[in-house]
Amino acid sequence: MYTDFKQSLLGLELKNLRILNVTAALLISILGFIFQIAYHDGDVLVTGLAVSIILTANYFFSFYSAFYKKHFLNISYASIFLIHFWVVFVAYMRQFDVAFLLPVALSTFIFSLVFDSFYKSLFFIFVITSALLIMMWLSHHWEMDYTIAVITLYSGAFVSNIILRRKKEYHREIDKREKQYAALVESMNDGLIYISTTGELKFVNEEFCRITGYTQDELLGKKLFVLGKNGQMDENAKNFFEMLERGESGRCECTLVTKPDP
Repeated sequence: MYTDFKQSLLGLELKNLRILNVTAALLISILGFIFQIAYHDGDVLVTGLAVSIILTANYFFSFYSAFYKKHFLNISYASIFLIHFWVVFVAYMRQFDVAFLLPVALSTFIFSLVFDSFYKSLFFIFVITSALLIMMWLSHHWEMDYTIAVITLYSGAFVSNIILRRKKEYHREIDKREKQYAALVESMNDGLIYISTTGELKFVNEEFCRITGYTQDELLGKKLFVLGKNGQMDENAKNFFEMLERGESGRCECTLVTKPDP
């Protein structure tokens, strides 16, 4: 079950990253068309659509490409950099008007929380803010009033570090409790199994394996009926799962068979 917890976190993270890519692609496309209509700025529209295509491709490839599935976290990190380089470009095209600088600063801070460490978060803020400063200086739009905003943005990395540290402490505490619970279960003198609502064996302790003669590898992921007589599910167990499907609670006694001798 400890492994299931980690797998569920990874699954949730993958789902969130997919949502991030597709949502960002949609918002950037909408903003590109708004700029085209309001300011007749074709460069913002074209670059925005290009970024949206990349983000949408990330979303679809995350389902079908083994490479994307394996490296999707880092690919999403790179996508976040790409999004903010585009946002800095938009601010540049609008001559760094404060109405565009504030969303850039806010977005940079919020997205810095996506990264899983202080150094990655600091590096992200440093790169995006530095790109913003360089484009300001090159285009002669730098003003001293921006100094406080820039310092605040850099300070945001330390705020994000506090948030990320709390998150890791929370996960470590859950990990600790899961390990303690797993150790308790494994030391029990009774057989214990954990079954999904579909009858799939998700966890079996060592004592249950000793009683039945099966190994964990032989049982995990299998249906409960593999332990029934002649490979058929016990009638009481079948009725029990039907109760669960109806949303009812209950208990049952059923007969399981041990592994036949070779």
